[in-house]
Amino acid sequence: MDESIKNRCMKRFKNHKATVVLENEDFLILDWRDKSGSGEYAVRYIVDCQKGNLIVSGDLGDCIASWFNHVTPDKLACYINDISYFMGKFQCSSDTYDYQWHDIVSDLEGIKEEFLKDDGNWNHGISAGEVEEDFAEMLRLCDEMTFGENVPYPDAFVELAERYADPWWESEFAHIGKRISERVYLWAIGYQMALKQIRKAAAEAGEDGAGGADQPVLAPGA
Repeated sequence: MDESIKNRCMKRFKNHKATVVLENEDFLILDWRDKSGSGEYAVRYIVDCQKGNLIVSGDLGDCIASWFNHVTPDKLACYINDISYFMGKFQCSSDTYDYQWHDIVSDLEGIKEEFLKDDGNWNHGISAGEVEEDFAEMLRLCDEMTFGENVPYPDAFVELAERYADPWWESEFAHIGKRISERVYLWAIGYQMALKQIRKAAAEAGEDGAGGADQPVLAPGA
């Protein structure tokens, strides 16, 4: 996970407090919210230890991730440190990808530059001037498009993309602007921070938290 993303997520949660709703050998339920009681960025985590499910709900959206075997809350914190692996366990969730305009512009510019510097592409018979015109038109079309998972591109964009990639849907054109949503990182970092907080409180109180032997590998500063 990118350090800047970790730090941004931890900053969002700097005033959050974890409350144990339930903890036994079968379940851990944590409420994670601002100490003021505000519902902004508030999250509830439910760990079904026996079934291997993590259920996330709250202000950041919802998801169910499944491991289909027994998990402990602390081992789960280690598992979700790998965001791609975590996402691979999703059975259902709120939107997990974002499409920001600056990322769309950056990705299209990157594709254009790669094409222009690749001498092998000139057998397509496309001049540098045409490339500039085509990509300017694609950018204009993007400004009118709705981006999202499984949302089709308009025919006009597809016709232009096909000049540069065949099949275009297996190229970078199919993923322009696509980035993992911050909510996914917040789900993971929030769980790790909340779990670490309750484990620390239990240790200071001289208590043993369930599964405390398997301490999670937390993001730096969590």
